[in-house]
Amino acid sequence: MLVDRVPSILAYWDRDLICRFANRAYESWFGINPDDLIGMPIADFLGQELFVKNESHIRSVLDGHEQLFERTILGPDGSERYSLVNYIPHVMDGEVLGFMVLASDVSKLKEAEKNLQTEVTERKRLQAELVQSDKLASIGQLAAGVAHEINNPIGYVFSNFGTLEDYLGKFFQILSAYEQAESSISDPAVAARLRELRQAVELDFLKEDIPQLMQESKHGIEQVRQIVRALKDFSRVDSSDTWQATNLHQCIDTALTLANSEIKHKADIVKHYGEIPEVECLPSQINQVVMNLVVNAAQAMGAVRGCITIRTGVEDDQVWFSVSDNGSGIPPETLKRIFEPFFTTKPIGQGTGLGLSVSYGIVQRHNGAIDVTSVPGGGTTFHITLPIRQEKLLAEAEQADA
Repeated sequence: MLVDRVPSILAYWDRDLICRFANRAYESWFGINPDDLIGMPIADFLGQELFVKNESHIRSVLDGHEQLFERTILGPDGSERYSLVNYIPHVMDGEVLGFMVLASDVSKLKEAEKNLQTEVTERKRLQAELVQSDKLASIGQLAAGVAHEINNPIGYVFSNFGTLEDYLGKFFQILSAYEQAESSISDPAVAARLRELRQAVELDFLKEDIPQLMQESKHGIEQVRQIVRALKDFSRVDSSDTWQATNLHQCIDTALTLANSEIKHKADIVKHYGEIPEVECLPSQINQVVMNLVVNAAQAMGAVRGCITIRTGVEDDQVWFSVSDNGSGIPPETLKRIFEPFFTTKPIGQGTGLGLSVSYGIVQRHNGAIDVTSVPGGGTTFHITLPIRQEKLLAEAEQADA
């Protein structure tokens, strides 16, 4: 009675592999009357295919070795039981007379283990995202400090440079006047000395080269100022834009127009716009995010013309847009670092490594999220979600009014 009440199946097979006992669990597991099993060869019960799978365990248990293994057992209705099967040898006076088979249903335990593993994996993913977010926040603080420290000297260098350009213009005016007066000099010795000095200092060359050098230097200073502005955008400081309800599709179209020169020779643009409400945002900054993503997508194309697909949609209280390309993709080791300032895989001189870090900072400022998936050789997709309404900002504004 005790054995028949056990939910696990229990049977005894002699050394000739003939069943001598089976408990009532066989009826619920297999729909078989255990009495019908008595006298049945194990090969007939298991079937040829399953017998072959278990033959090594059977041979080992008949040699006196206990066997424990996992097996999925099918019921008469096709249901599956994930089971822990134990073959226990029956030894008497050193001789193996047969063996017992004990199989327990561990499906719920296995499902719990699977759920636990899923939870552990998800926790690890969230932990990695938290570490990355904290890392980027620290870098943002550093970027804000660096931007502030660089901005001051760049400011007065740029101001002084403008003054210097003005001084040089006046200097060249005086120089031109002296050159015109040179023919009026009556003393031949003085005139000769001036001609020699003009040739020695290569005055004509200097008059051509100095403005060019000034122009190149001014361009370099402008680049530094752009980098400082990008650092500020990443660190979310010094923004004077106004939050406003904006048509996201217009933002995207504007960015595509501005980036057209970078895209038109490398890829086709495909739009799949959904029905979305207006979004409270800083339009110029969202334009910048879209531009950075589509330009990067265009640059990811190889020799063959590619395709950039832009999609939009709405989910609950958020809108989303994605930028996908069929370019070269991003290797996993690089994917972890793409939002770090100054990290770039482009050749020196072809990128500052600030585009994606700035985009990350802008999306964070909008209380949104930016995710990326990529397959090396199979393209990349950036997915951005933004809240439709900036409730946090509204609450702060109401508090300030109060």
